[in-house]
Amino acid sequence: MNDVAKFSLTLIGLFFIISFVANFGGFGEWFELVVQAPYMIFMFYGFYRILSKEVCREGWKRTALDLLLLFSLMMFFVGYGLHFAANKIEVIMAENEATLLVVPRVATSLEALIYLSAIYVPTYYLDEVLGHQLVYTGFFGLMVGGVLLELWHREEEKLAATDYTAIATSSIMFTLIITLATVEGQYAIYALALTVIMALLLIVYLKGSLVRRPFTLLMLLVSIMTAACITVLAAMFFDPISVALHGLTGRVPQPSEPSRILRQFIFISGNFSDEVKVILALLT
Repeated sequence: MNDVAKFSLTLIGLFFIISFVANFGGFGEWFELVVQAPYMIFMFYGFYRILSKEVCREGWKRTALDLLLLFSLMMFFVGYGLHFAANKIEVIMAENEATLLVVPRVATSLEALIYLSAIYVPTYYLDEVLGHQLVYTGFFGLMVGGVLLELWHREEEKLAATDYTAIATSSIMFTLIITLATVEGQYAIYALALTVIMALLLIVYLKGSLVRRPFTLLMLLVSIMTAACITVLAAMFFDPISVALHGLTGRVPQPSEPSRILRQFIFISGNFSDEVKVILALLT
């Protein structure tokens, strides 16, 4: 099996499993810091080693690629840390039962409302907007760097049916990861634009040679499927109010929002006692 196809299936397959466990395993924040983030470094480095194996990299292209990859990696982890810290604070303010119990009381104090809004609004921005933009712009830059590394420094390769199967399987898993991650933050429209641009450029400039470049073919499939998934989700959850307020850059509702809104409604509503609110919140 082609080395890029084989390792893409291995690296992305493990990334898919780790992401699934992180989201649904209930391990908490320590799992992200101890397992998920280090594995991302390993995956990026793994692809870099595979794509640069036994190739001669000299001249301005080498410098440009190294700068792009380093800058993208820096942007990714700066955003990762920013999002992690801000998300922890934002979740406590928006979802924590002890915090929500005092919300109706705080709502009667103008000073408290002003103080909390002054904290919550920038925290939400750092968490759901800037944090996600840095993370996935850096991620996108690494994808572009991998494509350029293959195009500039690797020859076209003859691929077998098993290679195409591995690439297709890897692209599906990678698409699910990126789609869920981008839609969960306020990044979906931005991600849609980037993936469409990448897909169009690859199709226009490479055409038939795409089928002989495994990593580039992987990125093309991921771009097309990610753009399609985000478009479908945006259509399913179309929110005219958000569009009216924010224009076409209005966000796509996050999958986690229904439970959050229900939880906040339970606590802010005056129809339940504090004890009932906690019980209902646990059930949501």
